[in-house]
Amino acid sequence: MYQFKPVTKRIQHMHDLIRDRVIQVDSERAMITTDVVRDYEHMIPAIRRPMILKAMCERMTVRVEDFELIVGNTSKNFCGAGIDSDWVESGGFRMPFEAGNGH
Repeated sequence: MYQFKPVTKRIQHMHDLIRDRVIQVDSERAMITTDVVRDYEHMIPAIRRPMILKAMCERMTVRVEDFELIVGNTSKNFCGAGIDSDWVESGGFRMPFEAGNGH
């Protein structure tokens, strides 16, 4: 039978963090998108979308952990979830398409 090698301290630390995580929803992306859409509401979408991306790159929090080799996250919280900006631009939250509901 295959014997696994012992894990490194870095991997053990990541395992502990992920096992004990609390997933938090973060509204930072949605707030930035709302501000940009409000400022450029009369601009055509082909120009407004790049303005949203530019604002995201300038204003979003970048999370870098000491143990990560590849950094970046969609939220300012560890293992967090950012709200997708397309929901905001389309006018609010809505349920995704469900088969059989007649729509």
